[in-house]
Amino acid sequence: MRSRRTRGVPSDFFNDYLRQLRAFDPGALSSSLGLPDWSESLEDAQRILFFTVRPVGYLNGSHFLQVALTDELSNTLFSAVARFNGPEVAASRMLPLTLDEAAYRGAPDFKSLERILIDMCAGAYVVVFGRVCLAFLPEAALIRLEGVRCVWEKFSSYLVDAMDEPMEINDILVQAGFSALRTNDAVARTHAIREIYYWMLELETEFQEQARMSSQALH
Repeated sequence: MRSRRTRGVPSDFFNDYLRQLRAFDPGALSSSLGLPDWSESLEDAQRILFFTVRPVGYLNGSHFLQVALTDELSNTLFSAVARFNGPEVAASRMLPLTLDEAAYRGAPDFKSLERILIDMCAGAYVVVFGRVCLAFLPEAALIRLEGVRCVWEKFSSYLVDAMDEPMEINDILVQAGFSALRTNDAVARTHAIREIYYWMLELETEFQEQARMSSQALH
C-alpha cells in the first residue's frame, strides 16, 4: 500500500528509521542555521552534492549507517559504513539483527566522519530525499553549505492531490520515467536523487517558458 502524506515528510523506511534515531525539527534547524527557504525554486549551482544516510543493521547496541556523497557528475566522493550509538528503534526489526560481526568490527564511529563531511560540504548545495538526513551532518557542515534542496518536497509542490502523493523514492523515479532502485545501497540512492533533481530542473525550465509565452500572449 502506498504511504500517505504525514506532517509534510516522506514516509519511507529509511526516513522513518532515521527519524527515530535522531530528533529532528527542520523548521528550527533552518532558522537557527540560516539555511535557505525550502520553498525556493530549484536553481543552478556551481557545486552540487547528493547526500543520503541509510540504515544497514543493528548489532550489540549499535546502529550501522551507510553515509554517501556523490557529485553532479555521479562521481562517488565518499561512502562509508559507520557505527552510530543510539536507541534501539521499532524499525530495527526490519533490519538484519545479526550482522556479520567480523565484517563490521572495524567500522568507525559516526563522529569520526565529521571532519570529512565538513570539508566536503563547504560551499556546496546539498540535495537530499527527506530532510532528516541533514540531522546526520555536523552543525559545522550545515553552516558552511551554500544551500539545500529536498527533491521530495519539490516533487510534492507539483501535485494537486496530496492524498495521492508518492512517498517512496521509487514512486517518483517511475513517474519520471526512470528505472526503480533494486538495491538499498546509499550510493545508488544518491544517483537516484540526482536523476530526480535534474529531471525537475528540466520541468522548471519548461514551466518558466510556458509562463513566459502565456504572459506574452496576454499582451
